[in-house]
Amino acid sequence: MPVPLQVGFVPIARPTFDTVLAAEMTHRARQQLQGAGLELSGPDEMVMDLASAQAVVADLERQSPDLLLVFQATFADATMTMTLAEATEAPLLLWAVPESPSGGRLRLNSLCGINLSAFSLKRLGKHFRYVYANPENPDVDLSGILRLELTLDQAADKALEMMAHTVNGRLTAAEALRHNEFVLTKLYRSA
Repeated sequence: MPVPLQVGFVPIARPTFDTVLAAEMTHRARQQLQGAGLELSGPDEMVMDLASAQAVVADLERQSPDLLLVFQATFADATMTMTLAEATEAPLLLWAVPESPSGGRLRLNSLCGINLSAFSLKRLGKHFRYVYANPENPDVDLSGILRLELTLDQAADKALEMMAHTVNGRLTAAEALRHNEFVLTKLYRSA
């Protein structure tokens, strides 16, 4: 029986954003990862400040995960991600989640958070990968990446193949199931 991948799962957030929604997204992400057969370590609660991130560092050093997954539950500046990334030699994966525009302020703004972290990591020469997807993606299952059944190139090919089908007229699963919050015209009125 194969040994499960050990993932240091660290959700980060700021209390100035919608922490209830962020906690829900964190829970959903954690469920998907565990459902994929991964063994997760890391804090049970979202890390919301530098002191908490520094406390997680000691756990990371003891656990020595195969992968450090920083789940950007909301926007946060790069200090927490940088602190975590510098504490381990494990490969680093940043994960942000899309959100539907509500006409007002973004509730999570996690994409901007990984963008800021990516910029800071790149300046320090730290290698990383990123994911920008909801915890449950109904169109393309890329969980094989985390189980080491898919390479990043193979996963990209799967995603591009689905994109090609969609461009050629196939409905996405979200459209077929009438999940209108994911439909392109909701995001871009000109579409």
